Amino acid sequence: MPPEKSQTEKIPLDEAVQRIQNMCINNAERISNLEEKYTQMYKSIVQKQEEIEARMNDIQTQSTEMHIKVRSTLDETKQQFDTTKQQYTEIIQTLHSITNGEESQSQDIQESAKQSTNYLVSTQPVLKDIDGDSQKFSKKAGLPLEINDAKTSKPLTIITPSTSAVPTFAGKCSESPNKFLIRVQEYAETVYRWDQSTLLLGVSQFLRGTALDWYCQLIACHRRPQTWTQFVSLFTSQFCSPLQIARKEQEWYECKQCKDETINEFLIRLRAVWLEQRPKETEVDFIKHFLCKMRSDLFAMMGVSISASLDHIILEAQKVEEILFRRDREQRLADCFKQPLYRSNVTEHSFDEENVLHQPNNGKVAGISVPLLIDSRSSLTLINEKLFSMLPSCLRRQAQLSSPSLSVQLADRSQLEIQYALSLPVTISNSTRFHRVYVAPLLSRCCIIGNDLIHLHNLQIDGRQQTAYFRNSRCRQRNEE
Repeated sequence: MPPEKSQTEKIPLDEAVQRIQNMCINNAERISNLEEKYTQMYKSIVQKQEEIEARMNDIQTQSTEMHIKVRSTLDETKQQFDTTKQQYTEIIQTLHSITNGEESQSQDIQESAKQSTNYLVSTQPVLKDIDGDSQKFSKKAGLPLEINDAKTSKPLTIITPSTSAVPTFAGKCSESPNKFLIRVQEYAETVYRWDQSTLLLGVSQFLRGTALDWYCQLIACHRRPQTWTQFVSLFTSQFCSPLQIARKEQEWYECKQCKDETINEFLIRLRAVWLEQRPKETEVDFIKHFLCKMRSDLFAMMGVSISASLDHIILEAQKVEEILFRRDREQRLADCFKQPLYRSNVTEHSFDEENVLHQPNNGKVAGISVPLLIDSRSSLTLINEKLFSMLPSCLRRQAQLSSPSLSVQLADRSQLEIQYALSLPVTISNSTRFHRVYVAPLLSRCCIIGNDLIHLHNLQIDGRQQTAYFRNSRCRQRNEE
């Protein structure tokens, strides 16, 4: 067939021109839309790039600041270390010089004593110097002798406080402002002999973190306190937050003497909380709180009045504590005598090694010859880990994990753990019985025959001949004979 010719439409020239113009307009609109989209994409990419660069600059700035801070901290620490090292070196040198001076003085005294012993024949002392600077002896045998009084200096004692004992405060919620103020005053007075005005000038060396920043801000704002009382007022108002006050109040209400806490330990703990929560109360009020918060058994046995002094209350409480301690000790001894040496925490499973019957005859467990120890007081038949490892692999695969609550308690209250349980053939006097045994890895004996096997298989024990046998097998042997 001849190929079909494509159909063409004949339109006027004006209409063709109009169609071409419309197509050009559509193409121009599409191009403008694409340009707008491209412009928007370009702007977003540039904006994101600027944000990334800004973040990188911030990170770089922060890292630079951190590096500077770390560097400055290291320099300060190194400087403090060098200063401390130099101080300790000077102290050590001073101590060495004092020690060497004392040694040289003692040597001089010994030498002078030796000389006086060698040259003194017969002398009569005459005191010439009232101040005691020197003593001279008159000559009687023609030999002059002078003994100088050795002036010994008193030893110098240098106290170097431990750096770990320095009280510090960083302004954290877990820290107590009142405790810090009490401790820093005691520390400054004991170690440096500072008064309150000197402590006010040097208190910044005991501040850390937020507290140090707060103190520096006071100085920068020209609000530095002029007296220690003003500093205490500003300090407590700044760092005593409502959360801390509520927490301390709860601690005050819960502050009671524990069962194992002595009266002296409780006194120190209660007074520390009382000084913070009740600073305006007197010692009489503290005694009332002390009596109310001590243990009820102590207060009932003391029989003291509320008007008694604190020393008298402490003395009576110590006497009652001694009485209660003796009672508890006697009760523990009585309970210890009542308990068996070996006891399990499972009902009807006990083990006592005092009343055991040692059997010299060897038996067999799963065909392995082992010495048997028969204990009529043990309710379980036990083997140790050594014997369990010698068993054939087919028998070991049959072992089942024991119950977690099954264990044996020894005389020292330590637990003897039971790990596995399995049925094994036990041979005694050439007679074999299958029985369930328990594996105790820390057992010292290879095998202990318990009361369960004795009753279940009717095991007889001959005390005279020191032998054991199964009763059914012995009767069968007699019948055969």
